Amino acid sequence: MFILRSPSRIMQFTQDLLAPAAMAAGAAMVVAPVIVAGPALAVAGFGAGGIAAGSAAAGVHSGIGSVVAGSAFATLQSAGAGGVGLAVVNGVVQAAGVVVSAGGIAAKL
Repeated sequence: MFILRSPSRIMQFTQDLLAPAAMAAGAAMVVAPVIVAGPALAVAGFGAGGIAAGSAAAGVHSGIGSVVAGSAFATLQSAGAGGVGLAVVNGVVQAAGVVVSAGGIAAKL
């Protein structure tokens, strides 16, 4: 087992293993954002049939009452149903993928 005993070993571990993983994960997020957005929306409770009963989304919805058009909640609801909001959510995931990849690249420097 690889034991991290010193700061230099930690840095080497980061450069050798974690940085390439971050670059690959970030690239995957940019190329296919739905691999992150779809499951994340489903776990939160935003689905094709609307908000799932007993989910986090249902709890937030009951707390805010009426959903204002164009709000973040409305966008997530639209994304979960495969509507126009999905383009927005995918764009956010792609931007996050760029940041994750950049972090991996920076760690290799």
